[in-house]
Amino acid sequence: MTAHGSGVEPMWAALAEGRSPATDWSPDDGLETFRAGPIPDDYRPHTRIPRNLVHFLDRGSMVGLDAALQAVEAAGLTAGIADSRRFAVADGLAFRAPGQATLFVPYGQLVARTLGVRGAVVGLSGAEASGLAAVAEAAAIVARGEADVVVAGAAQALQAPVLAHLSQQGLVASEHAHPLDAHPDGRIPAEGASNVGV
Repeated sequence: MTAHGSGVEPMWAALAEGRSPATDWSPDDGLETFRAGPIPDDYRPHTRIPRNLVHFLDRGSMVGLDAALQAVEAAGLTAGIADSRRFAVADGLAFRAPGQATLFVPYGQLVARTLGVRGAVVGLSGAEASGLAAVAEAAAIVARGEADVVVAGAAQALQAPVLAHLSQQGLVASEHAHPLDAHPDGRIPAEGASNVGV
């Protein structure tokens, strides 16, 4: 789930074509505009997210749960396939700016409850590397024999404090940065989510 669409194919096509996700994006308060890569406005939640739950989810929770459901489907997992106590979730916690509240949205708990996971739910913080840290921890959980399957990944919603912090640090590209640039002059902050079944 990225600014380029939902699923592996749109993301891979965007990478292969070197497309930038950048657009001018403004938070709900509209006080400032940032160069960023938001998920498109026409985004529709995964059809397996219960309708009574959709209305209570913030944007980050929605895309995080969507990505987890896609990972479960891609892995060919279905309800009742195995002991739910042998399933776990490893969740990379979203990036925060200095001074932001340290209470993280527990996307991992949301994923576990929705999927009926009764094994461990682990949250890891590693800023931009949180998703990779979650995948590494998932592999370790399976290697230690603590679970048979781990849904692992991370979700990030665009947040004005994070965007302002990156801009103040001079880390946002002055031009439209493209994937795999040999000499990038910064980054394009973006929102999205990715999960895998380990």
